[in-house]
Amino acid sequence: MTPDTFHFHTEVWVKLLYELAAKHHHLADHRMKLLTVMTPLYLGRVASFITRTRDMDSQGAEDVVEEQAEVFEALKPYLVELWRQQANPRDLGRALSDRS
Repeated sequence: MTPDTFHFHTEVWVKLLYELAAKHHHLADHRMKLLTVMTPLYLGRVASFITRTRDMDSQGAEDVVEEQAEVFEALKPYLVELWRQQANPRDLGRALSDRS
């Protein structure tokens, strides 16, 4: 996508954050490496927010933030399910240790 049309869908962003939070919860080793995965994703999300709101007034941008909060709330059961799962952190830990 071009910078003018880039959009990181809110539902994808929320699920991604919830999945990373649950993995972080289950993972004993390499937690900081997992967090480094977030930096480029966060920057992409910020770019998407800027693209979407750049021509809005403050209230319009605030409405976008509120919409995002509603998606986080609506998908909370997804986080709870991930959090409760007995994940196998060994596979993720091995992948992260290979990335140095």
